[in-house]
Amino acid sequence: MWIGVAGTLSNPLRDRIPGTGNWTAYAKPAGVTQWTPRPSFATYRNKTVIAGTFHPPVIYLDDIGTAGGGAAAWRKAGVEAVSNTPTVSAGGTGVMTGELIVFLLFADYVGGVLYGRGNLSPPSATLSVTNRSIVVGNIPTTSADARVTHFEVYIGVGGDIPRMALRQALGSSSVTINMSMTTLAASELAPFVVGPDGALQVDLYARGIPPNGTFAVPFHYRIWYNDLDHPNRIWYTLPFEVDAVNNAASDDDPENNTGYLTTKDGEAVTGAGRIGDTLLMFYYGGCYAITGFGPGDFAVDKISSRFGCISHHGIVAIGDETLWFPSTDGVCMFNGGFQNLMANTQRDAWLADYAANQAKYENSIGVDNKRTNSYELLTTYGAPTRYWEGGYEPTMPGLGGQGGYPDWSHKKRARQDNCMAVLFDLGHQLGKIYTGSVDGFVRE
Repeated sequence: MWIGVAGTLSNPLRDRIPGTGNWTAYAKPAGVTQWTPRPSFATYRNKTVIAGTFHPPVIYLDDIGTAGGGAAAWRKAGVEAVSNTPTVSAGGTGVMTGELIVFLLFADYVGGVLYGRGNLSPPSATLSVTNRSIVVGNIPTTSADARVTHFEVYIGVGGDIPRMALRQALGSSSVTINMSMTTLAASELAPFVVGPDGALQVDLYARGIPPNGTFAVPFHYRIWYNDLDHPNRIWYTLPFEVDAVNNAASDDDPENNTGYLTTKDGEAVTGAGRIGDTLLMFYYGGCYAITGFGPGDFAVDKISSRFGCISHHGIVAIGDETLWFPSTDGVCMFNGGFQNLMANTQRDAWLADYAANQAKYENSIGVDNKRTNSYELLTTYGAPTRYWEGGYEPTMPGLGGQGGYPDWSHKKRARQDNCMAVLFDLGHQLGKIYTGSVDGFVRE
C-alpha cells in the first residue's frame, strides 16, 4: 500500500505515479489479508481504520504518523487473546490478602502509549492468601501476533471484577506481585457486563477482532463495522476504541448481546452514515435509524421502506445536517426526512444506466466538492469513465437556495478512473478532488 502526502502548492500530489514524488510504500501489517473491495476509512481519536480492502482491518496511528514512526504507525486491527491459563501461588511475606483469581491479556504498548489490548485469558484457580505476595506463572513469553509487546496481569478479589496489577514487556514466564489491596482497588477495571441477575460479571470477550466487512463508520464514541458473514449485522466497538468488538454475541439470542445490532427483517446492510445523533443503517430498499449510546440504550427503528442505498462509498455528508446517497432510482437526500434529488428526466437516465451497469453503480464512490458546491459520484468504470455531478446550491438555504433540485450533469472522461477522494493541501488546507486511474496515475 502507498501513502501520499499532499505537500504544499509548490510541491503538489498530482499527476504522479505512486513511487515517485511524495509517495511512500508500506507493507501491510503481518496477519492481514488483502482482497478486492475498495477501502473504507473511519477516523477517531488519532486512529484511522481502513476496512474493506483488508481483513482484519488495518489501523493507521495518526499520532505516530509516517514522519514519526513510518511502518510503526501501521497496525492489524485487534489484538489476539492469551490462550494460556495462568497459575497463581503464594509467595513470601507481603501485603496481599483475600480470595484471588488471576487473568492475563496481551497489549500493544509502544513509547509509553497503549494502542490496543486483547481479550482476557481463562481465569486461574482461586488462591486464598493472608499477608503474602503472589507468584503468577504460565505467562506466554512470545506471541504470534506482531502487535503484542506487553502482557498485563489482572487480579480479582473475593469475586469482584478484576483490576490491573501489572503491565510488563513480554519475556518473563512468571512474575511476583506484592501490591497493597488499597492500591489494587483503585486500579483499572477489566471489561465487565451486567449479568441476567443484575450483577457485574467479568467479560472475557470484550475485545474481539472486528468482523470481515466492507466499511467502517464512527458514531457515538465507537467504530461500527458491517459483517459479510452475517450481512444483517452491524458491529460496534467498545467506547473510545476503534478495533475491539465483543465477539461473545450469540447467534441464538441476537437481541441480547453487547457486540452488534441487526436489521429487524433480516435485510443485508449496504451502508451507514451519521447525521447528528443518528446513525442511518441502509439496505437496498430502505433504511433504519440507530440511536443511543450503548447496550441497553441502543434503539433500531425502520424509518423507510423506500429510500435505500446501493453503495456505502457514495454516502456523503453535505453541509452539517444532510446526507446524500445513491439509491436504486437516483441520488437521494436525508435531512430528517427523505427526498429524491433527481427530476424525472435525470431519474430516467439514472434508471437506464443503473440497469445496464448495476454492479458498477453498487461500487460507486461519492465526494463533496466544496469548491464547486457539488456532489460528485463516480459510477461506470471502463473508458469512458462516467460521473454524476449535482450542484447542491439550489437545495441549501444557507447557500441561497430555495429548496429546488440540484443542477445535474452526467460527465464522461476518456481515461478509466477507479477511485476518487478529497485531499487537503498542507500549506493552505484547500480541499481538492483527486482520481486514481488504471494507468497508475493519481490526478488532481
